[in-house]
Amino acid sequence: MTNPSASGSDNIQLSLKSDDIRLLLQSLDHCLATCTKKAAGAKDAPCEDCDRARNLRQRLSKLGSP
Repeated sequence: MTNPSASGSDNIQLSLKSDDIRLLLQSLDHCLATCTKKAAGAKDAPCEDCDRARNLRQRLSKLGSP
């Protein structure tokens, strides 16, 4: 279900089981570990995808499963 926020971006609310959250966390860890920008030698270069993955991982971690 999509609800437009005041800023114009969309928020989606989902019901997730702890196994779902654990899988998402594992996927984000894999994403962060295999960043192609970082692998190309740009270890200190900003990466928007990595920033978003870290942010999402932090929010999901607060929900439960480490």
